[in-house]
Amino acid sequence: MDLARSVFGDRFVAYCINSTGESLDSIILSDKQKEAIGNLEFVATQGAPGEGQYHNALIRSNALQYIESSQTSLPNTLREMCGGSVAREIGGDPLEDALLQVASDMYPATLFPPREIGDSSASILPPLISGTAFINQSRKKIPRLILQDRALGKLFPEAPPADDYDGHGFEISSMIYWSTGAGSTLQLCSVTGSLLEGVIRRTEDGVTPDAYFNSTRRALKDLRNLADKKRVTTPALIGLSNFILSNGSPVRLKGGVLRPFRDADHQVFIDPKGVKSVLEVDFHIQILRIDPPSSMESLESAESPWDSLQKELGRTHSDLRRRIDLERLAILLACDEAPRAPLAVATSIVNPVATGHSVSFSVHHSLPDQHPPVEIDAAMADRMIRWSTAVANNPANLDMGMRRILSAVSERFDPLDSFVDAVICWENLFGTSQGEVSFRVAASISHLLEPNDAEARRMLFKEARDLYGIRSKLVHGATEPNFTDALKHRERAVEIGIDSFKQLCERPDLLAVDSSGRGILLLVGP
Repeated sequence: MDLARSVFGDRFVAYCINSTGESLDSIILSDKQKEAIGNLEFVATQGAPGEGQYHNALIRSNALQYIESSQTSLPNTLREMCGGSVAREIGGDPLEDALLQVASDMYPATLFPPREIGDSSASILPPLISGTAFINQSRKKIPRLILQDRALGKLFPEAPPADDYDGHGFEISSMIYWSTGAGSTLQLCSVTGSLLEGVIRRTEDGVTPDAYFNSTRRALKDLRNLADKKRVTTPALIGLSNFILSNGSPVRLKGGVLRPFRDADHQVFIDPKGVKSVLEVDFHIQILRIDPPSSMESLESAESPWDSLQKELGRTHSDLRRRIDLERLAILLACDEAPRAPLAVATSIVNPVATGHSVSFSVHHSLPDQHPPVEIDAAMADRMIRWSTAVANNPANLDMGMRRILSAVSERFDPLDSFVDAVICWENLFGTSQGEVSFRVAASISHLLEPNDAEARRMLFKEARDLYGIRSKLVHGATEPNFTDALKHRERAVEIGIDSFKQLCERPDLLAVDSSGRGILLLVGP
């Protein structure tokens, strides 16, 4: 049994031999269980000699083969032979029932051991699951059911009449343009595998059959909504390089979840160099356009299909950026000591039906960290949750200031660039297009941060106005200050920007107006 356990893992082997709650180290095997183990070890020795995760993934894929005589996969066949039952779901929807049958055959794949951390071939298993699902005999009727489906039939505008179709779907395809900015070809023959691959990718370790089937149902529902060009919520995963969760517990923020880096994230980010933690926020994915294959023939002589989609793509990605930045701001405000903002080095949006992953990397992905990562303890996690709730109410007219203060803290390499960004943040919070801007901004800051101490207010007003003047001269060609002074200017300008954000979050009356209105309220009153 040692060979089967080393290749397939204890949970998978225990499922196949119908062993529940008993350690495989001490189990006394029945004749049927011995026969099942023999079958698994036969599969484990088939194929070309090899080693490593890639080789193991191929063998595991072979272990999911469809057995015609029992009309299910090998693991389910062995389990039933050993007296166990196999989870199967039946409803009233023919397409859903057919998909759940294939899902039942593939369920044992969720029991394989986690991929090896750091192995570049760790992402090979889900595509192999997809391929195994394709040759599964249970899926033969699915292509016709898809074409007959009111919503899913729209995915293939040049398909033949559904009732007359009896093929595998190799020759039927379309070009899908997504709100992620990606375009991909969707083949009818790959829909089943793509759906189940997505389910496998998003399946957590130790998932129950009920949860797995519910995830499969949701995947089908999502695909139907996408085919109707409705928006579907999917995770956007942002890899952060400079924050670590000390106790490994996720932090549930108002607009997302900050969690530790997991083994499965190696395949999500492809090259997760430097990623220490992951921020998950919702992304509203949508199919923006569906083109039949015939339209691609004239593509070179026509305008790009993306040209008409730029406005929608811009809106979608601006919304995602704001979701991410609000949580980054909350984390920044929760830093009681030196200000640090999360640095996003990689972003991956989970597509519910497309195979593989689309990952974008920031310029910081390949750069070494300048500071050790911040460790988030329980107290800081509580502050992050509080600030995440507070900044969720921030109006869009603060977004420029938010982006500039985040840039000043975490993204700029030159202290003078950080200093300029921080002062631009002040302008966004309190600036006006009329009158003497530096006076208005400095006065607003001093009244906001020192409302009860006249002398401290006068000192802060002078300091802020002096810093504003240095910034103005700097951007208009004055001699740059030395490095030591540049660091001092940066630190103080950032501190004032952060303190201003904190105070504004406590003042709904100031959030309800624009930057000019804030100055009036602070200097004149309501």
